[in-house]
Amino acid sequence: MKAGLLAGGAAAVVILLPSSGSAQSPAPCDPGQTAQVQVTTKDVVHRKKDAPLYATHEVLFSADVSADASNVQLTPQPGVKVLKPGSNGQKVDIVIPAPPSLTITVTWDQPAGVTRCSASKTMTLPVLEASPAAIRFPGKRAPRHDQHNVTFYVVPARTGESLSPIDVTLRRIARPELPSPHARALKWSVPMRPGERKRYAKKIPVLGPFLSQAKACRYWYLSCGAVFSEVDATTRQGAQIRNLSFRQPSRFAAPTGILMQTDAVGPSPRRFGFDIQVRQDHRLIARYRRAGVCRDAPGSLGGVVNDCEVSVVKNFPR
Repeated sequence: MKAGLLAGGAAAVVILLPSSGSAQSPAPCDPGQTAQVQVTTKDVVHRKKDAPLYATHEVLFSADVSADASNVQLTPQPGVKVLKPGSNGQKVDIVIPAPPSLTITVTWDQPAGVTRCSASKTMTLPVLEASPAAIRFPGKRAPRHDQHNVTFYVVPARTGESLSPIDVTLRRIARPELPSPHARALKWSVPMRPGERKRYAKKIPVLGPFLSQAKACRYWYLSCGAVFSEVDATTRQGAQIRNLSFRQPSRFAAPTGILMQTDAVGPSPRRFGFDIQVRQDHRLIARYRRAGVCRDAPGSLGGVVNDCEVSVVKNFPR
């Protein structure tokens, strides 16, 4: 009998039982029972609480419910970048989107007699336009033979500044001509929002007087060879405060701007050409192009001086 059933094929019967671990969401709260909720903000860079919201700024949001709330969720509108989700509706790290507004929805569970109910509140907050960074180029009035050195600052606006990354592009060549626009470029996106800093598993050697030039070029500088270039973070007053590493470019953020220094280096004669471009929010805010030859020459008072013939000087902004 058993053999006949097996030979004819056995039908499989599956009985679905409810999972003992499954949990159902609480029923919605009655309108009269719903607790009040308050959303507070803190600008991460300026450390200001409940300040006006500017696009591109990194802001911590927290939701405070006037009840014994649990499972508090703070959710921005779709498309908004969340750097850190926070915990139970507290310290949700958000990048403020473009104007005119940001919509935030808070959901939570709260007591309802002997059980719990769920509630939510959606609010719309105004967003202000951010101001792009400016360029400060102290050497623009220098004599032409000194224009081989390009040193400039990217300076954020004092109020409502854009905190989008500063995107640097450098093309260079060991000849006294401008590099082709199709030449391979060194690219560096410097974050201005602290929440976009990266953590690296490996440490790099400290940039100091005892670090070899080879390692300094490998880990720290944007460019070595015929054209040397480095990027530093600055303070509001423009003072250099930290060398930034091209090998681990997002270890530090530069919320108050950067200092970029580029020059021709190496043995005489130093033939060079370079094209520096800086963008923010995909908008070109600076471009400096140089080409020429620098040689070691006897100084009028003895020693050796840098004698340069700069054939190309192109500045934007002028």
